[in-house]
Amino acid sequence: MNNNKLQNYFFLAILLISFSLTAWLLWSYLGIIVLTATLAIIFSPLYKKLLSLTKKESLSAFLSLLVVVIIVLTPLTLFSLQVLKEAGELYHQITQGPDNLLMTIQAEIQKIFPDFSINFDAFLKQILNLLVSHLATIFSSIGQILINLTLGLLTLFYFFRDGKKLEKALRDLSPLKEQYNNDILSQLKMAINSIVKGSLLSAVLHGILIGLGFKIFGLSNAALWGTAIFFSTLIPGIGLALVLIPAGLFLLYTGNGLAAFGVLIWGVIVNLVLDYLVTPQILKRNMNIHPLLVLLSVLGGLTVFGPMGILMGPLILSLLIALLKIYPEIALT
Repeated sequence: MNNNKLQNYFFLAILLISFSLTAWLLWSYLGIIVLTATLAIIFSPLYKKLLSLTKKESLSAFLSLLVVVIIVLTPLTLFSLQVLKEAGELYHQITQGPDNLLMTIQAEIQKIFPDFSINFDAFLKQILNLLVSHLATIFSSIGQILINLTLGLLTLFYFFRDGKKLEKALRDLSPLKEQYNNDILSQLKMAINSIVKGSLLSAVLHGILIGLGFKIFGLSNAALWGTAIFFSTLIPGIGLALVLIPAGLFLLYTGNGLAAFGVLIWGVIVNLVLDYLVTPQILKRNMNIHPLLVLLSVLGGLTVFGPMGILMGPLILSLLIALLKIYPEIALT
């Protein structure tokens, strides 16, 4: 009996050490693994459809990968480069001297509150420096980019092709009942779809469409404004107004009253269409997660994981919500 216990403890110790070393080896690629696994879950209906047509797993996985590259990776890369360019230009302008608009705003406020004083210049410099440093880190090493890109594409290909086998292996390793395994996996997939397809995709659509409106109405640095829209849309209730109103005031200040009115009307129309027509269709049959939780998970993810935290934070939240959904059933057994 004691010998059996000793064998079990020894085996668990070796298993724990091996698991820890493996996790340490793969930690640098955790972002790639999580990102590609998420994309594989989101685009799994496409893969299943292609598989039903081609009857070949590798071909279906390759075609699915090609679609992801065309509609996700390429636009995201081009947009990130544009944001980096605009942020660098704006940062350069601010660091060269005080911004007249900011000084004018402060002067107008001081007419009402004489003691009011805030260093807008330093505040904007800090924000833009943070943005430039994060994006510059991503694009700083061409060699590392190519390695990560190749690894990511390979990982996504294998997730498409062998995802079911991996899922079965995880089920076999789980000590939980098969019902609980099914519930956890289904809730996790539903939570991922809700957050990524719902909140994040809605924020992306807001940023793209309203940013396009900014560009049409002559607002400079439209990509930066669109990025601000992305984050502000995650704030419940007043988020969009935090960007639309300053954008309208800026255009009004520069003498473009008609453009200012157009930006505000365009933003309101886009927001109404997306919030009441598009997003409900996206979230149909998915979990309804409060946008404040999504916002906090995105901000926390950015703090802990850097740029990849935009996805990592919500995914960790997805896992927690999935487990909390199952917990009452497990606790009662």
